[in-house]
Amino acid sequence: MSWRPASTAIVTATSTVEWVRINDVDDDEAIIEYLLASVAFQFAFPSRTIGDHRYASATIRENVPVRALAQNGCTHAVVVHLQNGSVWRRAQFPDLSIIEIRPRQPLVDPESPLVGWLRSTADFSAAHIAELDECGYRDADAVLAAIDALSAQSASRRRARTDMLAALEGVSKPGEEE
Repeated sequence: MSWRPASTAIVTATSTVEWVRINDVDDDEAIIEYLLASVAFQFAFPSRTIGDHRYASATIRENVPVRALAQNGCTHAVVVHLQNGSVWRRAQFPDLSIIEIRPRQPLVDPESPLVGWLRSTADFSAAHIAELDECGYRDADAVLAAIDALSAQSASRRRARTDMLAALEGVSKPGEEE
């Protein structure tokens, strides 16, 4: 397996959230099982047995699973929401710099949210996946472009301040002789 996500959150059959650092798992088959467990939702995808435990997605217990990142010293995280109204307690992570990416257009038909959600969730067609991929790319690009613009403004201000301080060093204060 050439690319691995850093970690994934899964919940055990006893409902305790367990964080698995994928980079610490040596067996490629176990990695696949952990990743499949991390998306296992009741009625849609089955839980997975790994060793002596059954695992499923932890998102039911923790909607935005950044707790493990914060507990393990992570300083930055990107949170990708699937809807604009996603509720979570960002203030619980004051030391974590979080970039949130939210969809600019609804991913589910607002006229029939339940049916639309089921239809969208179960649609694995190439066309639907390509559409979602394009929407995600546009949403992420818009957020990251705004961050780039702010960063450029900040860098420009720092340069201007440095230049101004350098220029002031050559100016004598009133009452001082040159």
